[in-house]
Amino acid sequence: PTCAESWKCFSTSGQFPTLITDAFSGTSSIRLAVQNDAGGSPNQAEIQQNLAEVGGFVTGGESYTFSFRAKQVSSGVSYVQQYRLQWLDASNLAINGADVGFNSFSGGNGTWRKIAASNLVAPANATGVFIQIFGATGAVSGTDAKGEVFIDSITLSIGGQSEPTVIETTEGPGVGVLMLTETGKQYKAQVSDGLQNYSDLSGIFTGNGTAAGAGTAFDQTRRY
Repeated sequence: PTCAESWKCFSTSGQFPTLITDAFSGTSSIRLAVQNDAGGSPNQAEIQQNLAEVGGFVTGGESYTFSFRAKQVSSGVSYVQQYRLQWLDASNLAINGADVGFNSFSGGNGTWRKIAASNLVAPANATGVFIQIFGATGAVSGTDAKGEVFIDSITLSIGGQSEPTVIETTEGPGVGVLMLTETGKQYKAQVSDGLQNYSDLSGIFTGNGTAAGAGTAFDQTRRY
């Protein structure tokens, strides 16, 4: 695909974001690149996500942290980069006065810099959020009016800043579950010997569209 799964690649000027293989995690990131010409017409490249449209949700009154990784390639004359969050109600409408942004950011110079905003409290009637990250040039003529940045590992998590957890693994006889997760949905794996009392196999984690699994040793008893 030309855009990341569950995201929209948008441009008012025809310079659309593209999926590339340079990545902070996984195999791909999104490249935002705009450049003017002698005519001086402004350009824009933007990625968007409406969380509700891809199966996610937010809880009103909760405090969230929004973060992503950015690698800067260039930043020329008139170029700006910003992100924005708009809290949405149950009718999928923006809640007035509750925007987070527009916020300018700069990626690392050839390295992946973490951009984060914490203590973002969702309004009481919020059920979703609309996320935008974009780069744009002004109405300046010449090829020096340009900018390029790579974006990866976008997260919106309850509470503090979310970091990947590294789990030590071993191999042996066992039983477990493996499933494809949905981006933004929360999961927890549990196990039972008799469908009455359950114990946790994992903590609560948020899906990202890839497979996740959990298991336990098998000792010849029934396991659910």
